[in-house]
Amino acid sequence: HCRGLGRRRSRNHFNDDRAKTFDVEMNGTEAAANFVKRLPLSQPFENFGKLERITYLKPALDTGKDALAASPKRGDLAYYIPWGNLCVFLIGGNAPSDDLVILRHMGEEALAALEKSGTSRVELREKK
Repeated sequence: HCRGLGRRRSRNHFNDDRAKTFDVEMNGTEAAANFVKRLPLSQPFENFGKLERITYLKPALDTGKDALAASPKRGDLAYYIPWGNLCVFLIGGNAPSDDLVILRHMGEEALAALEKSGTSRVELREKK
């Protein structure tokens, strides 16, 4: 269901004392391609219970016409259509949702850094 868009690489940068960057691979959906067009993006994430870290996008992300039913796994970066937020799942195993669009998967090192970022801004940018 990649619709010929191919995979694109992007980078996460966490503004802490070590200022690390982490490569993550976007999936080939229209939503992921539209998200990449917004990069670079720098904003704080907040906890949403113990399940995920979230941040809100303004304006809403165009998710395209790809099938949307998705069951998130730990490390998935997704867009939740009703609230207009990006979410990174800390715990997987949720029921599938037609309102959730998976954009990419983050590795464990990037996920651990995001979990520890607190209220610091997280920079998302396309890898050059």
